[in-house]
Amino acid sequence: MSSHQRMYLLAATSIAALVGVPFNANAQDRITSVWTGAYMGVHGGVAAQQSTTYDLNGFGPFVFFSAGTGSVTQNRTSGLAGGHVGYNWQSRRLVYGVEADIAGAFGGNADVTLNQDLFGGTIFQQTYSTELKWLSTFRGRAGLELDGTLAFVTAGLAVAGLRNRWGQGFTDGTPLEFADRFVDTGARFGWTVGGGIEHRFSPNWSARLEGLFMDFGRSRKTITATSAGGTDTGNFSAQWENTAIVARAGLTYHFGTVN
Repeated sequence: MSSHQRMYLLAATSIAALVGVPFNANAQDRITSVWTGAYMGVHGGVAAQQSTTYDLNGFGPFVFFSAGTGSVTQNRTSGLAGGHVGYNWQSRRLVYGVEADIAGAFGGNADVTLNQDLFGGTIFQQTYSTELKWLSTFRGRAGLELDGTLAFVTAGLAVAGLRNRWGQGFTDGTPLEFADRFVDTGARFGWTVGGGIEHRFSPNWSARLEGLFMDFGRSRKTITATSAGGTDTGNFSAQWENTAIVARAGLTYHFGTVN
């Protein structure tokens, strides 16, 4: 047998030995026990929120500000900081479980103000505002584990504290003064889907990166007021659509882990 053949045989034997390690009894016990159990942790990140405001009944002259679309879209980025809890089960390489989390949002509130010179120099103004106050999800997770690293997908319920607003009026205080406002505030329910990767760097600790898409559907507010032209009085409705893309990193402690 030549030296090259001996080298190839040694390499093949070594690879076979490494591949065979996970299938011995002790290693298999370690694999099936490492992710099973309860956990809790902290996380932080950013939420890129999009809010679209629709004027459903022609309350304001959207034609001046949105090229006749009857809507105005805002994009805001907020910081996030919060915590999560959950429970995992493991069957060989498959890890699945449930998780709940909540995070406060900060730094994402801002107004968009649009001015239009109307009626011989009088300035007509519209202001749009969207604010994300907090986020929470209740999700299922499932993924595959390899050598302490878990790649997973996740989906479930999303809840957010949102405040959407828009108002209009003349800036000089003449009728219609800036007083008529549509405000939608409170908890909004929707759905979320995403995925991520989590690595076990010690028997009880793991670090994760994950991304989520959240859709909070539509909400509507109706007021009784006078339209922008000052001639039509009645019920007017505004509608909002809110979505968010979340990217975050986390640190997790796992209870009762068997190493």
